[in-house]
Amino acid sequence: MTTNAVKSYKPTSPAPRSDRARNAPLAAAHVVVGRHPITSKPREAVRLELRGSRKSLRLYAFVRVMTRDGGMAIGHGSTRGSGYHKPSDAAEVAIEAAGYRMNAAFGGHGEAAMHEALRAIAEYNGYTDCTVIAIED
Repeated sequence: MTTNAVKSYKPTSPAPRSDRARNAPLAAAHVVVGRHPITSKPREAVRLELRGSRKSLRLYAFVRVMTRDGGMAIGHGSTRGSGYHKPSDAAEVAIEAAGYRMNAAFGGHGEAAMHEALRAIAEYNGYTDCTVIAIED
């Protein structure tokens, strides 16, 4: 069980992604795999893609969540600047755009906090035995 948890979920309709964001190089992907709440088979529960080059100041995040009702929640966001953990900040923006509110902010707090939030979203949607797989560039 994680210490950060989903506070609420309200389905949203995210704005379309820009071509610049869509075509940015993949910097990292973080996938949460867990046992599906109905079939108990391993399945991708949450996918977070981080896009942007190491040279650019802007980092884009795209999140896709398989919801407990069989639907999909998607969100995207971006962040820019330096001096803090941009991947977790961009992930927090994307997760909020997908309609999820966490009970604690994790943006800028590092990879462990980001993984904890992703795992909490999967658990909120009924997935069990969740594992975060990180694929770095």
